[in-house]
Amino acid sequence: TASLHTSSCEQVLLLEREGCESPGEARGVAAGGATFRRVGGTACGGATFLGLGRALTGVADYHKLLALAEAGDASLVDTTVGDIYGEKGCAALGFPPSMTAVNFGALAHGGEAPLPAKRHLAAAVLQLVVQASVLQAMAHATPRGAADRVLFVGGFLSDNQLARRLVANTARKLGGRALFSRHADFLGGLGSLAETLHRRAEGVSQSARSDPHR
Repeated sequence: TASLHTSSCEQVLLLEREGCESPGEARGVAAGGATFRRVGGTACGGATFLGLGRALTGVADYHKLLALAEAGDASLVDTTVGDIYGEKGCAALGFPPSMTAVNFGALAHGGEAPLPAKRHLAAAVLQLVVQASVLQAMAHATPRGAADRVLFVGGFLSDNQLARRLVANTARKLGGRALFSRHADFLGGLGSLAETLHRRAEGVSQSARSDPHR
């Protein structure tokens, strides 16, 4: 059975009863005996949201930036599939009109027009980060038959209901299902501890074999 695990909404690791991510987080998920391996990832994650959001809005506080995004509308910044094909065209193609076609695409043809309000820019940055991660996850999950069980974890999703909704909605539009762990923000730390204990136990075992009188 294959399932996909992503870290901090950034890394895509395969827990395939084979599959996960970094040694720490993968060990945390696979401690029950499953094998794991990294299958992909993206450099676009939680720090991207904070860094790019700060550059565009001047807001450096993570929670204030999230609140700003919550009040914004990314469709005023992005180009949607509906903007390109219209409702009838989307129906003929089988695409939802609200699906993003180009992140920040609406700004490419604005000329000298003022930029959208900061809240809309913040919402668009969050959507860009989430969609990059979900697209990456689904690209690996779908061919493995695991699109219905993609687990998203990490501190970025902790207490971040807006990002969770975006993750779930994006996965649904791509024919998948996003799952979330209750204490996902601790998984990396717990996994790193498990990995350390595992390696220490292996080292003790190897020492005992090399010195039977020890």
